[in-house]
Amino acid sequence: MRWASVGLAIGAIFASQFDAVFALIAHLGWRALIVIGMAPVLYVLYCYCQRLMLAQALEKARISAGELHALLANNPRPVVFDIRSAERRMLDPFVIPGAVIADERKLQQIIERYGANRTLVIYCSCPNEVSAAWMAKRLRLSGVRLALPLTGGIDAWRAAGFDVEPAIAMTDAAISADEKQLFTH
Repeated sequence: MRWASVGLAIGAIFASQFDAVFALIAHLGWRALIVIGMAPVLYVLYCYCQRLMLAQALEKARISAGELHALLANNPRPVVFDIRSAERRMLDPFVIPGAVIADERKLQQIIERYGANRTLVIYCSCPNEVSAAWMAKRLRLSGVRLALPLTGGIDAWRAAGFDVEPAIAMTDAAISADEKQLFTH
């Protein structure tokens, strides 16, 4: 009942504007149909262009295995996050040396622990690094200066000939409760 009264109130308030729009459409005739028909086409074209620009920006905002390897040789070293699912880590129980197993849903805790001024590199096992790119984007929007997905993930790291190490099982005795909350799926 309330919604109907809201609709009636909007109609009463904007009646003169609606009349003007309908008069313009009547005056333009078939040309109005072209203008009205072009609006959705232009909107779809706009959305497509936005998507292309986002894809180009994401492509530029990635790091290769070779670039990461060079960064790991410097100080301060970047923090590398493995955000693969627990199931994927069970199938492939290796990580990039020094990688931290993290939950991509716990961004705030990650920022609090590592700060906004560290270089963060994220890898996953998704096609086109979708999860890693999403996490990197969310981290950048949250104030992290440099968060980059690793192009090709751990597979690209291996293909480049770089070493991997066994993922360390995080047992109750090995980590604190705070770390468990941050780094477990």
